[in-house]
Amino acid sequence: MAVDAKFNKSRSENLNVGTQSWSYQQDWPDLNFSVTGIEKQGFLGRGEGLLRSAGLQMNYKFSRSVPSYTTSSYNPRESRSLAPRLNLTLRSGLTLSLNTSVGTERTMNSGALAVTERFNTNLQIRHSFRAEGILVKLGLYKPGVQPTVNLDVDISYNKDTTSRWNPDAEFDGDPETEIGSSRIGINPR
Repeated sequence: MAVDAKFNKSRSENLNVGTQSWSYQQDWPDLNFSVTGIEKQGFLGRGEGLLRSAGLQMNYKFSRSVPSYTTSSYNPRESRSLAPRLNLTLRSGLTLSLNTSVGTERTMNSGALAVTERFNTNLQIRHSFRAEGILVKLGLYKPGVQPTVNLDVDISYNKDTTSRWNPDAEFDGDPETEIGSSRIGINPR
């Protein structure tokens, strides 16, 4: 098991002819947690089950920034994301990797609020196996050749939604506008 925590904070000041502005950036918490050897746990068969190896990784990050603010302009941004990843290798050699990411970004611009929510998930399936037995049955096998078949499939789902409130709106009410998109992808190779 491993845990990694990061902290970043910066502030800068810009002086130009007749103007002064500042920028601020802070990332905290920025956490990464990972566990390997999950296949050895009792609920997965203590190494005698279907899994050859298994690991879990979890990332969480919160960021706050204010780019180029002045005494009359202040447009903060906040974002947070959570991204778990599960990797499994079965005894047969089949590997599965499930990646998911959930995030929210809040941006103020001249008093208007925009909130973007994102959800992404991706399943990768990989397997390589020797094809001699299949080719013999089909009468296509040539001695001395070691044919292999590679199976690669990526399945993904992505969705994002952006809600906007005008400067004079109540931010806890319904948004003035809402746009978004979603996508499903299946990519065999």
